[in-house]
Amino acid sequence: MNTGQMLAFGAGTFCLGIAFTFGLIFAVIARHGSADQNDGCLSTAISLAALMLAAYFFIQAV
Repeated sequence: MNTGQMLAFGAGTFCLGIAFTFGLIFAVIARHGSADQNDGCLSTAISLAALMLAAYFFIQAV
């Protein structure tokens, strides 16, 4: 494994951590929020963007 692969794998792992953290935070907010608040799809878009970026880095590492 060369240095570029290690950096890409590390960046992918970092993006997965960000996606997991944001997903957990938004899940807690949605669960404890009131029913009349509209959350929208911004939280889903942020989590999916981080997951797609992680997938890109993992593909680059391979």
